[in-house]
Amino acid sequence: MNQNTNISKQGRILFYGGLVLAYITVLLAFLFLADLTQFILHAPREVHIGIFKIRKVLMVIGIIGFLVAMAINFKYRLVGWKGVSIHAFVFVGLFVGGFWLVTYIMFIPQPTQAEFISIKDANKYINYEDEVMVIDVKGDARAYPHLWMRQPHIVGETIGGEEVLMTYCSLSHSGLAYSPVLDGERLDLKVFTQLQNNLIMYDTNTDEPIQQITGTTEHSGKNLKEYPVQVMSYEAFRDLYPQGKVFYNPPRGFRDDLTRGMLMTVINWQHEMFGPVFPTIDVEAEGINQLHPKEEVWGVKLNGEQVAYTYDYFKANNWVVNDTLGGKQIILVYYLEHRTVAGFEREVNGSLVSIDNANQIDAYGKTEWGELKRIPVISEVFWMIWHTFYPETDLKHHV
Repeated sequence: MNQNTNISKQGRILFYGGLVLAYITVLLAFLFLADLTQFILHAPREVHIGIFKIRKVLMVIGIIGFLVAMAINFKYRLVGWKGVSIHAFVFVGLFVGGFWLVTYIMFIPQPTQAEFISIKDANKYINYEDEVMVIDVKGDARAYPHLWMRQPHIVGETIGGEEVLMTYCSLSHSGLAYSPVLDGERLDLKVFTQLQNNLIMYDTNTDEPIQQITGTTEHSGKNLKEYPVQVMSYEAFRDLYPQGKVFYNPPRGFRDDLTRGMLMTVINWQHEMFGPVFPTIDVEAEGINQLHPKEEVWGVKLNGEQVAYTYDYFKANNWVVNDTLGGKQIILVYYLEHRTVAGFEREVNGSLVSIDNANQIDAYGKTEWGELKRIPVISEVFWMIWHTFYPETDLKHHV
């Protein structure tokens, strides 16, 4: 009798110990790897990155703990099938929500299998006023509609003979394009989560996170090669690049419909609220409070320096801004006809040019002195996001 009691007691210890271990691991993943919990949970960045780093160990421990608990229960019948079903439902739900949902179910990148269509075909689906993000490499252009980039976040394509990854974070309203190669090694980028309302990707080959807005690897501090991206209306893209192609990504089933429906709800909140939808940014902090947190700015970063320009600043400067950043002479032009901003280096053929009127430089960077080299401009990003990741940024706005 005593022996059976001891065995039963040991069984209960193993059963509940296994369950506790399993639930702790999946709860850690659900709380710090999924992003929806950030509505209420404000943990330091290091915690999220640390849990991500050991997530595979947590997965193994969680599965082993749960299987041990189920095996013990099968032997000693400590809980009935109803109890087992409840435990299984909760464990699997937390496991999938923490480890798989964002990366493998909701936001599946399209690094090589992305579909692009002609402007003639795209006219059937896209409104003229819809915004698109445009990449032009050696005259070869691609347009990425915001509404079709929200779900994959990461899309690859060969443009002008060069491989380019377009990335988009709808929470930040930021589109940036990067090379998929770093130090000669190919990157395989997937979605990790969002932190401080900006997308974090990670390279499956090195398991290293990369912040979307900075393009910097988390641990090694290396910067991805960036390609210039312009935001403009679809109508402007049609006019400027009649031979261009358009990323095609309509919803293809229940999963896409559900994901995009949830996304649109969160995006609408982000645009309607004064502060961030995920309250992980203090919009009253010094620096951020210079502008409305959701004011859209055009950000430029060069050689360790950053600057943000507002629409009013372009307007006050006759839509042309000559500036110096990171030791480079640059020029930014707001093209009223196309409602888009492009940035260029001011040096051409070894000489500096000074342009005071947008009519002196076309949308491709061509001037009477030659063609200017484009520079990346992060267009229409929310001010609160730009300042959060570049707190030392200069701000050019009309007071």
